[in-house]
Amino acid sequence: MRKATLIYLLNNQDQICLCMKKRWFGQWKYNWPWGKLKDWETSEQCILRELQEETWVKLDTDSIVHRWNIKFYFENKDDRNQEVSIFISHYNGDLKETEEMKPYRIDISQIPYDDMREPDRHWLPRILQSDDMIQYDIFFDIDAKLKNMKKIK
Repeated sequence: MRKATLIYLLNNQDQICLCMKKRWFGQWKYNWPWGKLKDWETSEQCILRELQEETWVKLDTDSIVHRWNIKFYFENKDDRNQEVSIFISHYNGDLKETEEMKPYRIDISQIPYDDMREPDRHWLPRILQSDDMIQYDIFFDIDAKLKNMKKIK
């Protein structure tokens, strides 16, 4: 199972950083900084690298908190299965557009779920409502449509 990371950047005005994905998987949908681990990386190193590559934001490991885990399972496509470590951090600095992402600060109460990938609409609100460590297993059918979602913890 591939390992990946993603991070929610929050600020002091109850806003979250969402990024318009400009290319590849999920193009023209809102997303957040994320990426797959390189062989030599820890989850923390990966998310800090991806955050800088996708938004020009530099953080250190002391400013991020590992909060949740999600495992994604794709029917008949085991090579796409991934275990995602989700981090959270508070950040009030500038966000900059890159070739891959255009970041925005969006009020948490105004998250544009209709402009996100379908599964994100289901699990993101649940995660944002909890400070507890949570793990979900999310299953997709052969067409990568949400099939089932199970809360593990």
